[in-house]
Amino acid sequence: MLFFNFGFKECVDVLLVALLLFYSYKLMRRSGSLNVFIGIMVFVLIWVIVSKVFKMSLLGSILDKLVSVGGLVLVILFQDEIRRFLFTLGTHHTNPVIRFFTNSKKVTTKQE
Repeated sequence: MLFFNFGFKECVDVLLVALLLFYSYKLMRRSGSLNVFIGIMVFVLIWVIVSKVFKMSLLGSILDKLVSVGGLVLVILFQDEIRRFLFTLGTHHTNPVIRFFTNSKKVTTKQE
């Protein structure tokens, strides 16, 4: 019964995934691309059902090819959201770390 062996590491893992999903949902809702995201999730659900549950080989292979190209399509579709996420991550969460490792003293020069 490995399922019931739920320790601290698994709790942290579930918490991080929940936070990732929550902030992704907030970002999608704010940017207006939530419907596109829901459509992608429905497609992935159909792909899993066709490929894994019903084991339909022909339709499953076609959907497999679409999913393999889908990563690039997702980057193109959500380019602005990805940029905004990385910008937010770089400005808000890493500033204390960057300030700790860099020289934060300002050098002033006298202008004449």
